[in-house]
Amino acid sequence: MRLLTDADLDTALTRLFRARMKLGMFDPPERVPYAQIPFEANNTPEHAVLALRAAHESIVLLRNARGMLPLSKDVKRVAVIGPNADDEIALLGNYHGVPSNPVTLLRGIQQKLPSTQVSFALGPDLAENMPAFEPVPASALRPDTTGSDQGLRARYFDNLKLKGKPTLARIDSSIDFNWYLEPPAEKLAGGVFSASWEGWLVAPDSGTYYLGAYGFRQFKITFADSELVSFKGRTNPRLRYKKVRLEAGKLYPICVEYRGIEPYTQQRASLQLVWSRPPAVREREALATAKSADVVILGLGLSPRLEGEERRIEIPGFKGGDRTDLKLPQTQEEFLRKVVALGRPVVLVLFNGSALAVNWAAENVPAIVEAWYPGQAGGTAIADVLFGDANPGGRLPVTFYKSVDQIPAFTDYGMAGRTYRYFRGQPLFPFGFGLSYTRFRYSDLRVPGTLTTGDSLQIEVTVQNVGRRAGDEVVQVYASAPRAREIRWLVGYKRVHLKAGEKRRVRLAISPWALAWVNADGKRVLEPTVLNLSVGGKQPGFRGMADAWTTEVLTTQVRLEGQKVVLE
Repeated sequence: MRLLTDADLDTALTRLFRARMKLGMFDPPERVPYAQIPFEANNTPEHAVLALRAAHESIVLLRNARGMLPLSKDVKRVAVIGPNADDEIALLGNYHGVPSNPVTLLRGIQQKLPSTQVSFALGPDLAENMPAFEPVPASALRPDTTGSDQGLRARYFDNLKLKGKPTLARIDSSIDFNWYLEPPAEKLAGGVFSASWEGWLVAPDSGTYYLGAYGFRQFKITFADSELVSFKGRTNPRLRYKKVRLEAGKLYPICVEYRGIEPYTQQRASLQLVWSRPPAVREREALATAKSADVVILGLGLSPRLEGEERRIEIPGFKGGDRTDLKLPQTQEEFLRKVVALGRPVVLVLFNGSALAVNWAAENVPAIVEAWYPGQAGGTAIADVLFGDANPGGRLPVTFYKSVDQIPAFTDYGMAGRTYRYFRGQPLFPFGFGLSYTRFRYSDLRVPGTLTTGDSLQIEVTVQNVGRRAGDEVVQVYASAPRAREIRWLVGYKRVHLKAGEKRRVRLAISPWALAWVNADGKRVLEPTVLNLSVGGKQPGFRGMADAWTTEVLTTQVRLEGQKVVLE
């Protein structure tokens, strides 16, 4: 290890300012094309189509025992359960834009099955000391202390100060609003307004609750005559909450104040009054919901509330936004096992931004879908996959290890044992893994017998969809070499869509940079040697569950000849 030199700093500084210059950050605005993009070019129908396509293509089918998926749309009763099943936050990662019309898993399934009984239950907490939330229902809100009316007394003002005569006064059954889509009144359609709600909250069960709000741009909750939480933001919605002790049937005064977006900003005015009820109550309800369903769809996994940069959390499995374990959080793991024990067909949909060691689920849950943080159209895309309107073709961009014990310590900066390039163990699911609802066959692989170092490699292979459904195949090319330290490395790939029975000749041009490896001196080199190649829909060499059975791999060799080439 050595200290940085002035030359190292100069190199980094040059790269930084070159990028800034290319972005036009030192040019007059009229010369910068990015500065000419109007508001109207944001959130267009074309963007919505692209968001759905991105979600479709990123979904990875990890397990599909006995062809459980896709599900029939004729199913009578579907239970959608889990802390991520109806949570907008689970659609979005860190450093994200704010979607105008986010579709959660629950909403996507409801839209997919308008004639089916779709029941929802929140189920377990995200993790120990990380509660899961749902909107406070109308049944827990009262506009006054007499009578049986539900909801809160609402007043809407055409300014941001809660001043003057209200533009609108009414009873709102709950506070669960996306005003970008459904403004409270035509005059308030721009989101530049303020509102207040007053009334009483009554809990159905005694116990410890978490009460708060999720929204943008500014809100404050006064509960039992004291300020509970407040928030004033500049960019994205936030969740704020506190622990409260509630007695069943007792009326608690509550006041919620809201101030919307600033004029001439393209942001989304929204607000939810949310709570987290006692876990035992939620679990009991969720298991009853699952037991009465024909199929159970679980939305579990992680959340940007758990993983991300500089999170102020320290709970089992997580520390400051980093992960200390790869397992599904214990609260969810225990609940998952209880649901499976009911004997109902179960589909596990995972929301996460990093790998999960779902070892028990991989052995006991018949269908597992990796959705990641799928964005604004995530719920629509997942429902399309679950019910056969889209065929999953995504591949894992990371290795899913079986345990954190399989990888080196976080403080070890060496590459040995890290990533698919250097990991010699048996993963749960390898990099590049992904199943399909159809099957693909490879044949007639052609590569040159020899290749001069520094030249591009031309590869041709025939890929055929031998199943009954159209689908996407991701043709992956991996290389290995005796002199390389890596086990293998991905040198190229191409995604192709094939109709049922369709056969296509796929061609890939692999650059010298992609073929090269890094030697012991840290140089990227190509040297005379025998290059081993595998071409197919997965990595070679895995067995059992880690071997994607819906695709194939062909192998061959190319002899590199010529002089040693060092690539900068």
